[in-house]
Amino acid sequence: MADNRLHDLIDQYLLGTISSEDHQVLQQHIATDPDVARMVEESKLAYKALEQERRKQLKTKLKGLDEIASGTGSTKFKWFGPLIFLCVACFFYFYMSSFYFNPGRVAERNYISYQTFSVDHPEIIIKAVEWQLADVAFSHGEFEKAIHQFAILTESSSPYESAAANWNILIAQLALEGPVVQWKLKLEAFEKSAPEEFSLKAKALRKCLESAYYKFFLFRFQDNLSSIKPRLI
Repeated sequence: MADNRLHDLIDQYLLGTISSEDHQVLQQHIATDPDVARMVEESKLAYKALEQERRKQLKTKLKGLDEIASGTGSTKFKWFGPLIFLCVACFFYFYMSSFYFNPGRVAERNYISYQTFSVDHPEIIIKAVEWQLADVAFSHGEFEKAIHQFAILTESSSPYESAAANWNILIAQLALEGPVVQWKLKLEAFEKSAPEEFSLKAKALRKCLESAYYKFFLFRFQDNLSSIKPRLI
């Protein structure tokens, strides 16, 4: 019998797909030819070892799937989610502390520019040049210069323009020094005496600075703000 034909019969025999006629032929060769009998035995051993290895690999894969499903798998996957959450939380805290709730940023959001005021109150602008100069100084982080310019505007004959100037002085002082005790007292006094439009602004700002949310996110570096003046971007 040709070797290819013999190998095919042995493979079919081990796989259980051999026909009854071919099975009888193979058994005759096993009984009459020791080499064929040896080939069949060696093939049986090799097939058995292969089956055992396949079962071992399958068992390992199933065990790995069970560990992942039960949450006891690789620490690489187990800690990936919490690690991402921690990174996002740290970034959020850093952003809120260093940028959004930074006194300079709070001041920037509450500052009243000449353009804004002139749109809301076009009929009462008296000292436009001084106000525009103050805007430039404030935008460049030159808060002391801005305060000096707005001090001129406080003498305006318009009570609204004077109130806006006093408000912007408080805002520039906030950016320069932070919400220190003396500044808070000035804010409270302004809230009580200013026209309603500005009194409401002062009240909203005071509530923001007194909120637990603001205190939680604010970095405690106000003591250094006098020597390190933030520049608004």
